[in-house]
Amino acid sequence: MKKRNVISTLLSLCLALAMCIALAVPGFAASQKNPLFAGGSGTKADPYEIANVQQLLAINTDLGANYELVADIDFEGVEAWLPIGYYSIDIEAMMAGSEEVPAALAFHGTFDGNGHTMKNLDITTVNPMAAGVFGFTGGNAYLHDINIENFSTKGILCCGSLAGWASGKTVIENVTVKNANNRGMSMVGALTGSSNGDVTVKNVKVNGGSAVCGYSLLGGNIELLAGYGQAGGVIGGADGTAFANCSVKNFKVVDKIGGNDGFGGLAGCANEAKYIKNCSVENVTIKATAGPVGYIGGLVGFTGTEAGIKNAAKASKVTGCTVKNVKIIASDEAQCVGGLIGGGTYRSDEQSEPFAYQVSNCRVSNVTMKTGGSIIGSIAGYTGNNSSVKSCTATNVTLNGKTLSAKVGADPSVIPYTELTQFGGAL
Repeated sequence: MKKRNVISTLLSLCLALAMCIALAVPGFAASQKNPLFAGGSGTKADPYEIANVQQLLAINTDLGANYELVADIDFEGVEAWLPIGYYSIDIEAMMAGSEEVPAALAFHGTFDGNGHTMKNLDITTVNPMAAGVFGFTGGNAYLHDINIENFSTKGILCCGSLAGWASGKTVIENVTVKNANNRGMSMVGALTGSSNGDVTVKNVKVNGGSAVCGYSLLGGNIELLAGYGQAGGVIGGADGTAFANCSVKNFKVVDKIGGNDGFGGLAGCANEAKYIKNCSVENVTIKATAGPVGYIGGLVGFTGTEAGIKNAAKASKVTGCTVKNVKIIASDEAQCVGGLIGGGTYRSDEQSEPFAYQVSNCRVSNVTMKTGGSIIGSIAGYTGNNSSVKSCTATNVTLNGKTLSAKVGADPSVIPYTELTQFGGAL
């Protein structure tokens, strides 16, 4: 063979090899079609297409790309699920009470459900943090237009259906959750277990199911996390989250252990909430009879902002919300219970002044409360300084069979906040 022909042949082989690499490596070429997915290139204009469980799981190979469902996903028969994105801590260190060392890898892309349904997922995980389809989201994650049916999540902390823990600037909107039964030691919700950061949750509908706090996968002493509580119909424990146009129907919120606080039809905790507007809770039962418990509300267990203590304009705003046909059953050691809100967030290690919230134009009707506890109101349990209840109505609200006329259970002029019982789990 002539030298020129040899060089030509080598160049041809190199070109062929380069073409193979372009086809095999995601992002190598603009026209790349990743074989892990049904189609698409992962851009906003051309998101990766997902048509089955294997392709959904493959999101873990690129947590910052753009995805869309092109078919319903049925998890029936899936024996184990690895959440998309994760947040983990050393369980042995946690059990020993030593410093927690987190490891995080968050989903920070977009996920468009296109109105498709994900159903029949049964998640059981001993990973200490974040159980859900998405374990941990962050950055500018955007999850929207998704339907979820018949989910069961059993974990330790931060247990939800769509996401275990949403953080950063995650936006979740246009999601329906039907018949989700989730449980864990702490921070349990039908949509997500917990959230923190500048998170927005809007146009979420929950119908049927339960959120159970105090359930242990580990066996033995589940009092390890007693005092942290927080369970709700949409989110268990939220910090910095804004809620709009969310609804919860036909749902149960349960505390199995006592010594906890933060239970509500919408959220157990909505600390530092920018706003909670136009949300509704209907046909919901909240049960916390296992022992001392605090801050229970038909809508939210506790909320408020720290800045609002000194500047009323910066208090959390709760507007246009309704609570209807709700049962609240609590132990005789319960404190701060309201048809809408239990009270303001507090710092348990300092017994500091409760954070400030302002409620307006909300309606509570057909709420029955059964407890021998204290500081109970038809709208709010406790309002600290710069907290208020205005232009709200309460109809047919009863406490132990008798009409409860007081809209607010107590404020600092009646009971100083230093005399409130601190259960240890707010912050």
